[in-house]
Amino acid sequence: MRTIQIYHYDAFSSIPGKGNPVGVVLEADHLSEASMQQIAHTSTCPNRLISYGI
Repeated sequence: MRTIQIYHYDAFSSIPGKGNPVGVVLEADHLSEASMQQIAHTSTCPNRLISYGI
């Protein structure tokens, strides 16, 4: 099983911890819809981005 890395970014701010928090998963081509929903459900960030084929 692959390890899924969730990166935390603060959007709209150059100061860490002061922007809109977003969790980002890169190269998610291998994830099923159920897996992506599980990531969204368990992520501590209120916003999420799951990207394909970068």
